[in-house]
Amino acid sequence: MSMCHKAYALDHASFMADLAPLLYGALVTGRDAELASFIDRDLTTLTLPWEGKPLAPDWRSVLENGDVHEIADLALTKYYDVDDDCGLQEHWTAVDEGLPAPARAHLLGEPFGPPENVFDPGRMGSYFQSPSAAAESRDVLGRRREPELRPFLTLLEQVVRSGRGLYVTF
Repeated sequence: MSMCHKAYALDHASFMADLAPLLYGALVTGRDAELASFIDRDLTTLTLPWEGKPLAPDWRSVLENGDVHEIADLALTKYYDVDDDCGLQEHWTAVDEGLPAPARAHLLGEPFGPPENVFDPGRMGSYFQSPSAAAESRDVLGRRREPELRPFLTLLEQVVRSGRGLYVTF
C-alpha cells in the first residue's frame, strides 16, 4: 500500500488555543461531546477533509466509525485549507528513504495527544509543526535538491513567512 504524504499550512496558534485542549481531553477520555459542540458552533467554517466540500448540518452521517479521531478531523479543518495540499504525495517513501536520518523527521513533525492515543484520523500518521519547528524544517530540508521536495519546500517557506505552522497527514 502506498502512503500519500499530505501537508498543509496550519493556523497553529489558533489551533493550540481553541481546539487542542478539547482534542487532547477527548483523546484521553474517548468522549466526543465537546468536539461535536465545537463542530456545531463552527459548522460554517468547516469542510470535509477528504474533498473540501462544506460540512453539512447532518455531518455525523458522513462518518465511517464516528470516533474522536474522525470527529476531530472535521473540526481541524477550521485551521487549514484542505484544497491547498503541498505534500510529497506518493513520492513520500522514495524521498524519505533518500534522506539522512536526521532530516527525515522534518518531513513530518510531532504527533499530538497522549502517548497511548495520539490523534491519527487516517490511521497512517498525523503530525504537527509549530512555526519554529517549520522554520527549522525549512532550514534543514532547504539544502536538499530532490525535485519531489519542491512543493513541500515552497509550503515551508510560505508557512515561515506567515508565522503559521504545519499539519502533515497520511
